[in-house]
Amino acid sequence: MDAHAEPPAHHPSTDTRRLVTRAAVLVLTLALALSLAACGEKDETTEGKKLKKNRITLLIDWTPNANHAGIYTGIETGTFERQGIDLEPQVPSDPAAVIKQVEAGRADLGISYQNEVMEARDAGAKIKAVGTIVDRPLNSLMWLKGSGIKKIADLKGKKIGTSGAYASTFLNVILDKAGLKPGDVKEVNVGYDLLPNLVAENVDAIIGAYYNVEGVQLKLKGKPTTITPVDEAGAPAYNELVLIASEENLKDGGRVETYRRTLAGLRDGTSAAISNPKLAGDSLVKNFDDLAKDRKELNASLAVTLPLLKSSDPEEPYAWMDPDIWLTFGNFMRDQELLKKAPDATSAYTNDLLPGQGPQE
Repeated sequence: MDAHAEPPAHHPSTDTRRLVTRAAVLVLTLALALSLAACGEKDETTEGKKLKKNRITLLIDWTPNANHAGIYTGIETGTFERQGIDLEPQVPSDPAAVIKQVEAGRADLGISYQNEVMEARDAGAKIKAVGTIVDRPLNSLMWLKGSGIKKIADLKGKKIGTSGAYASTFLNVILDKAGLKPGDVKEVNVGYDLLPNLVAENVDAIIGAYYNVEGVQLKLKGKPTTITPVDEAGAPAYNELVLIASEENLKDGGRVETYRRTLAGLRDGTSAAISNPKLAGDSLVKNFDDLAKDRKELNASLAVTLPLLKSSDPEEPYAWMDPDIWLTFGNFMRDQELLKKAPDATSAYTNDLLPGQGPQE
């Protein structure tokens, strides 16, 4: 893949500037005026028509869903093409291997999670987050309103379904904030079967499910549910979904500029999705027939998800990663012994590739 983009020509040639006849000057002046008038209607996204096409492979984190609306809406509306980017999103055969695939150079970019990025780097992986897609936790604590549970302290003596180490860690921190100990509840690791176990009342509550996915499904099933994102229940905030690149590729100035244009295309695709939820749904369904089987659920999930694709801080650019969040969550992971070494949070991410940020190549 040739990742080096050829910059558009902005200035008239030296030979043109040497023309001295009045007629030629008038022609040049008229041509320049027309060119400036045309450019006045464009922003940075339209310059891609003059740029050499770069093919970028993007490994998504899971099967396509509302979290990926900006990607597929951008492809449908041409926001990547206008940046000179030929984006090829791919569904990973093994979602757990996205980081390894990106580090090995088998994909340009990937979608991962802040905790997995920091854990992988702790183990020596040479990858870095270059932008965030969802900058706040989706992971939530849930219980059915008919369970009689009114507050977190009421979980004492209850059976809690979890989905693995991080859900268990979050649960312990949340219990502590509510004045409970881990032994005050019975934790059951149910893996990915969180929702079925809650609906069947095999457990009294679950943690590890997303409120924009499982939360929506519970509502559509007619199951009134109390849902509390983990950061509102006592766990620290973090970036749920982040874009990653290999550190080796980030040494290449041409690739860096290509990745920056990819992020600009994603920004505009996300904006188009937020402005037109129907188009966002159509773009996803067009690429994945399975999503058409329950368009009602997809639409409901989009209604919750699309506002989350905006930056939490309106003063910061799209895909901005908050340094305080990375530092605080890194320290939390260390304190919970999820990292073997002291976290180097500032090296785990960069905001320099966001459109308009960092040195322009």
